Amino acid sequence: MGQWHEHSLKFAPKHSSRITWLLAYPPFHRGQSLEIKRCVELALEEYQQRGANDPALLAHLYNDLAYAIHELGNPKGALELAEQALAIQREIFGERHPATAISFNNVASYYTALGNPKRALEAAEQGFAIQRELFGERHPDTAKSLSNVAAGHAALGNPKRALELAEQALAIRRELFGEHHPDTAKSLNNVASCHDALGNPRRALELAEQALAIRREIFGERHPDTAASLNNVAAAYYNALGNPKRALELAEQALAIRREIFGERHPDTAASLHDIAGYLQSLGKMPQAHTMAMKAWELRKQVFSANHPSTLDTLKLLRRIPGFRAPSQHGQGTKRKKRK
Repeated sequence: MGQWHEHSLKFAPKHSSRITWLLAYPPFHRGQSLEIKRCVELALEEYQQRGANDPALLAHLYNDLAYAIHELGNPKGALELAEQALAIQREIFGERHPATAISFNNVASYYTALGNPKRALEAAEQGFAIQRELFGERHPDTAKSLSNVAAGHAALGNPKRALELAEQALAIRRELFGEHHPDTAKSLNNVASCHDALGNPRRALELAEQALAIRREIFGERHPDTAASLNNVAAAYYNALGNPKRALELAEQALAIRREIFGERHPDTAASLHDIAGYLQSLGKMPQAHTMAMKAWELRKQVFSANHPSTLDTLKLLRRIPGFRAPSQHGQGTKRKKRK
């Protein structure tokens, strides 16, 4: 990055911010969130230092920095940046524009991460309405919005409607991209989650394994999406086959990848710790389960809050493990969850 940046300053100083921003795209495709953050922050620094006046570029920078810090475990900061990007795009482009729709979808994703599914669904539906009007039904962006709307319905306890929308998105992606594509794998996971919620865990396992195979082929083993699929297949083994031993093996593989990529203080690391604690409990390994669940609970309190649904889910798990005492809080536990 250093030489590229130096050349942009020397030969195209007026465009150095945009040129530096473009450096974020190779690490984006490699799943290297920290490198994305470094590139975008440098591009923002150039933008501010040179008094640039390009609000469309500024919105791009806010959106991409939001993505990076969300992946690094800061969904609250990501939402703030994404909402700034959305405000800029509404002002310069209006409501019916592709960039505005993308920002609505970004905002929806961060509201989901922060445990606000109602607001997430509202934003996702706004993005979907724009993209369907602009592009029609058979378009990648429309499919992405459909997936976000499906996720909103699932989070609000309407898995039947979520499945209908998720299957529509999968059909579009298969038609556009074929089977061996990251977006197809993502939709397979979404459909798997809906089947699991509707009481079809064996179908969920079948779809989750298809998604894992695609992601391993495309990304290899050390990638966030591969880790997510390993976690999904682990959950399917637990829910469909009642096999916590195999689930634990897969979940531990996912945790190793996430620790390597994200470190300890990250929502995905916490999710893996929570799931592993549940499998250990099912296997009767209470001291190990207690240790893992405590780590997940403390981490989720730091990353989210004490009252976030994920934190409360881990608290309920802890209360089922002998030896734990905590102040009374209200929350609902779930079976092992699939994640995109």
